[in-house]
Amino acid sequence: QEEFKKIRIRNFIEESILHDKTQRAETLLEKYYEMMKSSGNVSKMYYFRTKAYICLHGKNDIEEAYKNIKSALRCTLPEGQRQEMGSYLISTYEMENLLLLGKILFLQGKIQEAEILVRKCLKYMKEHPIDEEEKAKIFPKCVWVLTQINKEKENHQEIIFLCEEAIAMLRKWAITYFMLPLMQELVLRYEQI
Repeated sequence: QEEFKKIRIRNFIEESILHDKTQRAETLLEKYYEMMKSSGNVSKMYYFRTKAYICLHGKNDIEEAYKNIKSALRCTLPEGQRQEMGSYLISTYEMENLLLLGKILFLQGKIQEAEILVRKCLKYMKEHPIDEEEKAKIFPKCVWVLTQINKEKENHQEIIFLCEEAIAMLRKWAITYFMLPLMQELVLRYEQI
C-alpha cells in the first residue's frame, strides 16, 4: 500500500508538471517528501531532481534549480564530481541528473564547464555497457544538450555525426522524444555547411 501511494503521488506530480500546474506540483512534492524522507537516498534524489525541474521550468529560477540538482546528485553520486566518471556505475536517472546539471550550467553562462560535463557523459555512454534501450532514451538527450551548448561553434561534422547516431537509436527503438529537435539541428548544420 505504501509503494502504491508513492507511485500514485509521483504520477500526480508528473501530471501537474505536464499541465503547468507548478503550485500543485510543489505541494504534492512536499507531501511526497514528508512520506518518503526516511526511505533512503533514491527517494531523496527524486525529490531534489523534481524540485530542480520545477524551479527551472515552472519558476525560471536557475539558481534554485542548480542548488537542487546538486543536492540530487549528492544523494546517489557522493563525491562523483571529484572522481573520474568511468570509475563507478551510473544509472539512467543519474545520467539525466548530470545532463540537467549541464543544461543549468549552460543557462548560468558556464559554457565550458557545461560542455566538459556533457562530453564526460557522452564518453561514459560510449565506453560502458549500457542496456541498448536505456541508452536510446538517454544518449539523444545528451546529444541535444551538447548541440545547445555548441550553438555558436562551427563543429558541424561532429554535431551531424552525433545527431545521426542519436536519430538512428531513436528509430530503432521507436522513441519519438528528441527526434524533432535533433532533426532540426541536423538540417540547420547541413545548411550551414
